[in-house]
Amino acid sequence: MPQENKNRFRSTWDPSAGTEVAQKDAEGRIEGYKAGIKMFERFPLTGVGIGNFIEYRVKFVDGVPLNAHNLAGQVLGETGIVGGVTFILMVFVALVNCHKLRVLARKRPFDRPLDVLLGLGPACRDAIILLAFEGLFSHNLYRFNWLWLAAFSSLALQFAKQRITKFGGPPKEL
Repeated sequence: MPQENKNRFRSTWDPSAGTEVAQKDAEGRIEGYKAGIKMFERFPLTGVGIGNFIEYRVKFVDGVPLNAHNLAGQVLGETGIVGGVTFILMVFVALVNCHKLRVLARKRPFDRPLDVLLGLGPACRDAIILLAFEGLFSHNLYRFNWLWLAAFSSLALQFAKQRITKFGGPPKEL
């Protein structure tokens, strides 16, 4: 990777590592997080409302017309404790479903549909982890990926349970 790109990436946690624009972006993420925390402090239970981050920030926080550019600031600022707990619960349940799916799929090692699910569990888990990492320096709360990954992991787990119930233990090898 070119040094310029490395410095740009490094600027997500070290504002002095990149260009002037990257420094402003990194400082903007920190300021966005602080703005989200101020919103959370004012409305801890419900936040300022979904989609109201920029408008509320401009009128009542610091006058800057920008998103939080980080997942934690946006979730807490817009949805408060209720939304934050709900979001964390959704992510936790999806990760647990991914783990259970992998455990169930291993019970029938030569079952082709379950072999596919054996790979789907870790893929969903890894995608969730990457979304959470990206959320450190992006406002990705409203990406459909969160819901799709939660739905895929839940449906795949249900399919695996039905398949195990229907066909029982390990299949006979050919």
